[in-house]
Amino acid sequence: MKEELGYAMKQINLWYRKSEKTLTVFTIPFNTTLIFKDIILELVRQKKKIVYIWGKSGENKELTEEIRKLYQGIICVDAQNIQDEWQVNFVHYENLDKITGEYELAILDDVSCFSDLDKNKVLENYKYISNIARKVILYTIEEIVCDCAKIDMVPAYIENPFVEPRFINTRVDLSKDIPYILYEYLEWFIKNKKKIMILVPDEKNLNDVYEYYTKKLKLKKINIIPLFKREDKKIIKNVLMQKQKATIIITDSMEETLEDSKIGNAVVLFADSNKYTYKKLLYLCGEIGRINKKLPEVLFVSKDVTDDMDKVKSITRDFNKRKWEKKLELL
Repeated sequence: MKEELGYAMKQINLWYRKSEKTLTVFTIPFNTTLIFKDIILELVRQKKKIVYIWGKSGENKELTEEIRKLYQGIICVDAQNIQDEWQVNFVHYENLDKITGEYELAILDDVSCFSDLDKNKVLENYKYISNIARKVILYTIEEIVCDCAKIDMVPAYIENPFVEPRFINTRVDLSKDIPYILYEYLEWFIKNKKKIMILVPDEKNLNDVYEYYTKKLKLKKINIIPLFKREDKKIIKNVLMQKQKATIIITDSMEETLEDSKIGNAVVLFADSNKYTYKKLLYLCGEIGRINKKLPEVLFVSKDVTDDMDKVKSITRDFNKRKWEKKLELL
């Protein structure tokens, strides 16, 4: 890991010294952001300003812990109150229009937390920050800007492959029935005392599936818990953190982070729903792989295979291909 981080940091520093305005760093969902530590610290030393745009309202603690070891009182996490003395500013991408002033460097991070931004929205955000920053780094899973410097940072140091979803195609009504192959999977999860999340597109599906699984399917030796997106986030987190084994959580809340949860496998019912974009499905695979280091499973269950589902399969295979090639280069 240290070698790959060191290589990425070196490449970022080399790019910064050149005339190219934009650098794209390609990687997998939820990869580390420590690759930006050196360039941020260097610009802070030079009394220059950095804006870090991402999908959370707070600061990126992985980075700020490193920054605060050397510098205090220079970090701002509220775009509406940015002042000149704050050199490092963390901003949610929804607050981009509230940013004023000019920056030496803007980092657009679409990797380190759950993202549902499509390519057009990321490109729109990039164009906006290009007008307020002299240099821009895009941290993404795919190409957004064609004509720019690029670094491939699919991590070879992670032993397990990126989770590739399995498809189960069925003609049964998933609100009232279950395909036999999925039933076998659930029995295997129960036998091995696994905790699994079953995702559905909306609250109606959640109620239907929960009723079927508890009143008709009658699975034994397992807890089945409904978890609604509308519920308080503290309730959601408490449920996700429960340690009991052999548990099925049925939820319509894919956007809620699974960070620090005990869930290591996922089934997406009605995966062909238009509510499931390829980014949502891809980041789910990334979350499950990060939580479960031993044989994680993500199943997409649907009548049809959508373009978004196919895209997830293609992207995850490409991640693993690039990772394998990078490992060979290191031998």
